[in-house]
Amino acid sequence: MSRDFGFKFHLRSAIGVRSILNHLVQAGWNPDDYGSVSYLVDPDFFDWQSTELENVESVYESLSATQESRLPCAIVLTWKDTQIGGSFIFMPSKEEVTLSPVINPVRRADCEMLLDFEWYLSRLVAVLESVGMSGLETFDYAD
Repeated sequence: MSRDFGFKFHLRSAIGVRSILNHLVQAGWNPDDYGSVSYLVDPDFFDWQSTELENVESVYESLSATQESRLPCAIVLTWKDTQIGGSFIFMPSKEEVTLSPVINPVRRADCEMLLDFEWYLSRLVAVLESVGMSGLETFDYAD
């Protein structure tokens, strides 16, 4: 059985990917995907790219340009030095951010099959509220 789980954060107004990333990085999230930066700017939303960490500024510029072209874009972020994180997907509307926590997902201690939503929310709600979060949705589905 496979599981699909994640978060959808809604924003009160259009906020660009660069602004949100700046806030997330200041809060402790970073673009370190096992020593590189993994990101998605493909119009078909399929072909992930990877580059060295030293190129993160050019990745941020590519993400911004993609979003300005009214296309979704994504980047892998992890929490501090834990290598726990996932794909942060930024929608063209600039009013929605989705997290698919696929990198070493944190499970509930009392029920291993479920994601520990609180672990993620405690590291995201305050920072996203500071950029205008208006609500959120969580999901955890078994196939």
